[in-house]
Amino acid sequence: MSAPRSAPARHRRRLAVLLAALLLPLAALTGLGAAPAAAASGLTATFAPQDNGSWWKGTFVVHNATSAPVTGWALEFDLPAGVSITGHYNGDATVTGRHVSVKNAYYNATVPPGGTTEPYSYWFVANGPIGAPTGCTVNGDKCDGTPRRSAHRSGQAAGHRRDRTQRRARLDRGRRGGTTPSPRTRCSPATPYSPPRPPPRPP
Repeated sequence: MSAPRSAPARHRRRLAVLLAALLLPLAALTGLGAAPAAAASGLTATFAPQDNGSWWKGTFVVHNATSAPVTGWALEFDLPAGVSITGHYNGDATVTGRHVSVKNAYYNATVPPGGTTEPYSYWFVANGPIGAPTGCTVNGDKCDGTPRRSAHRSGQAAGHRRDRTQRRARLDRGRRGGTTPSPRTRCSPATPYSPPRPPPRPP
């Protein structure tokens, strides 16, 4: 026959059960609130022209600065004015006006960690004045590695701050000029409609 448990032991056990019951919901809420971090592509791209007399060559080298291979890349850029492309190599390209969209070929889709697409980088044959394309993006981000979405958000935030500053300035000018906003006009309650009474009947 076992000895009865002492009062301090029972209290300690009840306290441990109570603490576990309180911590479980907190751990569940913490797990639900944690959002996974979005993985950046880690790709950048550099451009280099080469003059060949009657035509010139433009090459985009895609770089992978991460420690893991990246499979699949897409380039987009705008040609300088007066430039036309007559051929594409090491990529599937679509030209719409001056805008060019390029997807990787099957043999250069994977960029190794710390490596590049060389010696199978995308390049094109062009006519016209030699110049670097503009608006270059690789997998949706700028070719220099700057996220395009963050620039857009920072521009929006700057616009909101400018609007708030302008509103404060208008309010300050109104206070200095002694003008006060006109009070709101309250509408009186509607009078209930009563139909006219019919005339009395003649005797």
